[in-house]
Formats: sequence, C-alpha cells, structure tokens
Amino acid sequence: MAILDSKGRLFGKINILDLGAALVILLVILGIFVFPGGGSVAQVGSKTVPIEVDLVVRGLNVLDTKQLYTQGFEKGGKTKVIIRNQPYGQIDIKSVQELP
Repeated sequence: MAILDSKGRLFGKINILDLGAALVILLVILGIFVFPGGGSVAQVGSKTVPIEVDLVVRGLNVLDTKQLYTQGFEKGGKTKVIIRNQPYGQIDIKSVQELP
C-alpha cells in the first residue's frame, strides 16, 4: 500500500488538505489557550500616582459667570472628569482663577 494514493489521501484514508486544516485549527487552539499572551505595555506599569493639572476653559457660554464660580467651580470642591466620552471619576479643585 502506498503512502499517498492517486486521490491525494494518506494511506487511503485521510486527505492531505483535511489533515492540514485540522493541524491549523489545533495549533490555533493551542496558541490561544496554552500559550496566552502576556500583559500589554499599557498594563506593565499600572501604578496610580496623583497628578496636578492646570485647566483653561474657553468658549464657555454662561450668562452669569459669578454664579458659576460660586456654585460650580469653587476651591475645595469636586468636578467630574470624562475621558473619550466615558465617565472616569471625580477630581478635587485646588484653586479657581478667572481670566480676563
């Protein structure tokens, strides 16, 4: 009995293309579950440290800016932060300064 017959089967039972496809699927499954990837570069140094940010608000349409400073942005208050349209958290306001 020949190893490869005229129809492209190994030992007359298994097609070479089917065997190749099965090996590719098996290797993909092994690659996903047995050897998962490590942490990405963004996750390597995930230590959170406090930072201080200076923020300038331009083009704010408010009728009464004094009310905004007394009821909205006040020293010692908090404001919510949105990053890439996702709520991120709250930050403390250290100081407020009105520019001309």
